[in-house]
Amino acid sequence: ALVRSAGRMGYIDPQGQFIFPLEYDGMGPFSDGLAWARKGLVWNYIDPTGQIAIKDIKHEVGNFSNDRAHINVGKKTGFIDKTGQLVIDAKFDFAGGFHEGLAWVANGGKLGYIDLDGNLVVKMDYEFETPEVCGNFIEGRAFVIKKYLFGSIDRNGKWVVKNKYHVVASYQDGIARVELGLRREKK
Repeated sequence: ALVRSAGRMGYIDPQGQFIFPLEYDGMGPFSDGLAWARKGLVWNYIDPTGQIAIKDIKHEVGNFSNDRAHINVGKKTGFIDKTGQLVIDAKFDFAGGFHEGLAWVANGGKLGYIDLDGNLVVKMDYEFETPEVCGNFIEGRAFVIKKYLFGSIDRNGKWVVKNKYHVVASYQDGIARVELGLRREKK
């Protein structure tokens, strides 16, 4: 479990013993077997045994998902692999984590999706507002915005549910909560 005391962070095991001492300024959750840990302006990735798996990264990083983690280089975002190598160039204004092998990316207010090799597989035909409203692929679908309304697309960028909703929630068990004006529907 992640613990914080006096502004420092560390991890303890189920018996309450420290895996990592309270020495980090920031730490992320374990995902894909690694968690990021920051001291000052240097990031490392640690494994559940307390070993440093990737060390001395001088750029802000994110959580691993599908064996990729985003890295911010200057004002652009790219992706590293579990060896710490940049595998997708830092060329995006914003990017989300990989889900079902795809990650949303945004440039110039437009949003699309890339695969694990960085290939654009869903064109940047959708509107980007903020990272908080970008849709990750869940159960083969993702919510996107076009003409200020949410809809749902498949992995090929084809509409599954046309863009007509004002508010959406992620798919779970094939169902997503949506709001159209003041009326709520399930799709």
